[in-house]
Amino acid sequence: MIKLRFGDDGNFKTGGGVNLSVPPAAAAPPSAQSATRFAGSINVESPGTFLDDWDDIDFMGAADDSPATCALTYFESEIVTLSDFGFTIPPEATIDGVVVTIRRSQSGAGSACKDQTVQLYKSGVVGANKASALNWPSFLAEAVYGGASDLWGMTLTPSEVNDAAFRVKFKVVDDNGDGVTVYVDYISVTVHYTA
Repeated sequence: MIKLRFGDDGNFKTGGGVNLSVPPAAAAPPSAQSATRFAGSINVESPGTFLDDWDDIDFMGAADDSPATCALTYFESEIVTLSDFGFTIPPEATIDGVVVTIRRSQSGAGSACKDQTVQLYKSGVVGANKASALNWPSFLAEAVYGGASDLWGMTLTPSEVNDAAFRVKFKVVDDNGDGVTVYVDYISVTVHYTA
């Protein structure tokens, strides 16, 4: 019979003092993961005489049924820029795709209010415009842009996504000129990555 005991080095030893090393556990293979964040900073980029003002834009940074509003008197909203999402994607990860979710509505079911701009920005690079041609609903509902394998026409690294300057730009128009009011409860960003 061979008697085993633990040595001071953490390995098994036989009664004769021979080491029986325990092999290290194999590293886990990379897996698909995701992280969702709201913006820590929300600003109006291009205020102007013929662009309609947003009220309570900070409300876009939380899913709480308290929407920001914009009365489209001139039929075109200011551009809203959302940034400082606070992502902490591991540096060794591969970014696979980005999803932007906007929960929004308009005041009239027959109005032709729709996106004009939904874009990602990183330092010096502008992503594809994912604005939808569909009219906004008359009740708060989510619209999803991009996807788990959609990089918006860019290459993205963890450091770029983690940067506070990584941002979303958003603008809405009223094609019919009905002068409706639009509402945005929140805008979130989900980063899909493999690590």
